[in-house]
Amino acid sequence: MKPLNTSSERGHALLAQPGFSVLLVEQHLGFAQRVANRYHVLESGRVASHGDGGVTAEREVRAALAV
Repeated sequence: MKPLNTSSERGHALLAQPGFSVLLVEQHLGFAQRVANRYHVLESGRVASHGDGGVTAEREVRAALAV
């Protein structure tokens, strides 16, 4: 199976299908916000924050990432 480039139109269409899930481990918040509809922030192996994704979650994600 070839890796899927999620930045392509095909990738976005595939991710939009019901029942299709992807675990995205990403450090770049901007990219993750564009492709994710849910998020989980881990701290020391535990969930520090979670919720609906997209640009509306930026404040919550940044607060969870603050050191």
